Amino acid sequence: CARFAFRNTPQLIENDSKLFGEYPFSQYSQVPLSPFGFGGMEHQSITALDRPILLANDESTIAHELFHQWFGDKTTCETWADIWLNEGFATFGEMLWSQSVGGISAYNDRVASFANAYFSANLLAPTYNPPVNGMFNWPYYVVVYYKPGCVLHTLRRMLNNDTLFFNTLRDYSSAFAYTTANTFQFRDFIAQRDSAFAPMDLEEFVKEWI
Repeated sequence: CARFAFRNTPQLIENDSKLFGEYPFSQYSQVPLSPFGFGGMEHQSITALDRPILLANDESTIAHELFHQWFGDKTTCETWADIWLNEGFATFGEMLWSQSVGGISAYNDRVASFANAYFSANLLAPTYNPPVNGMFNWPYYVVVYYKPGCVLHTLRRMLNNDTLFFNTLRDYSSAFAYTTANTFQFRDFIAQRDSAFAPMDLEEFVKEWI
């Protein structure tokens, strides 16, 4: 079961490494647990996963947790207020795996599913600084995971240059490697790096959407 469920993990690591730089640790392990209570939980070089992952019908969770090795473990959010820098990025990682498997239409479908879930929640709350005691529960889940994942998609489309976009995220990961970053540092980093190429003020973009 495990061999089949995790059969695409090497390809996932290869895909992410091409876009965001070399895998940041010396090994990667995935450990199914029961009882667990969560879909998955990333730690540096090892991910805990709910045992039903062995049914091999939830590769998006595998993609999500692996993406955290770059965004969450190599670069960690500074405070709970900045949790979107971990979870929004990992949600975007799910979108990218959908694109790798099914092409741009599958990617767009995945983006639409997250956007629809966000809008259906009808939660008028910022992504920055969600309530600590509710950020991983419905409905705040949508502004911690789904909305910021879609914001990264919007930034990708707005820049309209995948080389520029992915190099920006790679360089952000490298600039804050093995340390923490906060929302304002991310905002200033992308603004300084990409303002000349963006059709709008990137500081304002982060302010408006995050």
